[in-house]
Amino acid sequence: LVQTVNNTRPLAGGAGVPRMVLARAVLDAADLDAALALLESVTRAGAFHLISASCAR
Repeated sequence: LVQTVNNTRPLAGGAGVPRMVLARAVLDAADLDAALALLESVTRAGAFHLISASCAR
């Protein structure tokens, strides 16, 4: 699994898991589907544009 990150600044902050923690957790995911499931299951604070890819797909 590989990812690129584009740092974006949200207009309003919010309560949730920090974006850098989520970006790191994505790298620990077993596969791309697990990474997506993780990102869809939590409330996020902040914003990143993530591009994730896997050679398995």
